[in-house]
Amino acid sequence: MADSEKKWNKFQRLSVRPGKFSQRAKRAEDASMKHARKFIVERAHSAREVRRHIAIWLLGMGVLIAIATAQFFLYQSSYTATAGVGGGTYAEGVKGSVETLNPLYAVTPGEQAASRLMFSSLLTYDTTGSLRGDLAENYSVLDEGKRYRVKLQPTV
Repeated sequence: MADSEKKWNKFQRLSVRPGKFSQRAKRAEDASMKHARKFIVERAHSAREVRRHIAIWLLGMGVLIAIATAQFFLYQSSYTATAGVGGGTYAEGVKGSVETLNPLYAVTPGEQAASRLMFSSLLTYDTTGSLRGDLAENYSVLDEGKRYRVKLQPTV
């Protein structure tokens, strides 16, 4: 703790002298120019000797980038999922006429589809063909199928 306080106090006592800053910047610029001249300009003739290797390397990198991009676009559907967005308007097309919206009198497939969209039922069939409760929380069969006991969900 005492050591960090000493460092902080030393930091607070630093003074910036305008002449020193520009002098340091000039030295850094000179060093950068010297390194650029030594490692880039003076070695430019070596690039002519290895240009075939450079071209092959650049071509290889281009091929790898092209393959990665193609793979991204071709296999994108295998790792993305399409999901609906909440809100908006739902529209369903019906072939034929819809005469009634009452589910008791629904005869045509269009009327049945419309009544299923607007009204809930006690039980529905799931994707495996088994009964699942829609408004019912659970159900039981009594008297060898002559009576049924249905417990409704608390939100009904």
